[in-house]
Amino acid sequence: MKDLAQSFLSDEERKQVEACVRRVEQNTAAEIVPLIAPSSSGYPRAALAAAVACGLLAAAVVGYSLGDLVVWEFLALFGAGLFMGTFLNQVVPALRKPFLSRKEMAFEVDEAAHLAFLEHEIFATRDRTGILLFVSVYERRVRVLADAGIAAKVGQEVWDAVAAQLAAGIRAGRRAEALCEAVQRCGALVAEAFPRKADDTDELPNLIVESE
Repeated sequence: MKDLAQSFLSDEERKQVEACVRRVEQNTAAEIVPLIAPSSSGYPRAALAAAVACGLLAAAVVGYSLGDLVVWEFLALFGAGLFMGTFLNQVVPALRKPFLSRKEMAFEVDEAAHLAFLEHEIFATRDRTGILLFVSVYERRVRVLADAGIAAKVGQEVWDAVAAQLAAGIRAGRRAEALCEAVQRCGALVAEAFPRKADDTDELPNLIVESE
């Protein structure tokens, strides 16, 4: 199975995004960090449901083709189908999606974004001016989180609008372009309130791409 995050951007597109971040940060003290995550959860409940569905389907199809089955034969077919479904779930994670609700994915992405904010120390800037653009590839969802310094002046609803625009661009197949547009929009929103200082340094990574 391909790594969803590693394959999200080409090498050239990664350079494009990193260059965009450096360029935008020339005009603001904000530290903008795009982060590409493969997924926000393994969704074990959905994986189990998908495996059970595969098991039942396999048992029903094979049972129908063979004719009447006794109970133990059906259970044996179900067990084989369950094993196959579990394997397919690992190879094709999209099989879990029919068993996931939008609410569940939104919750997991939000949790993962906050965890990433802490794990990658987006808070570790001099004036608490970090901004995380969290892209969860499997769910095709985005969260934008700003650190305390910026959050005191720019409300979360503004960052939610940036996230919605970025997600729409990604769904349209404009991955690198949409990321750059979101970075530029973030910079424009904070440039006046958080101008670049004479001794400003690049405190955080300009792009983080996680692995499975």
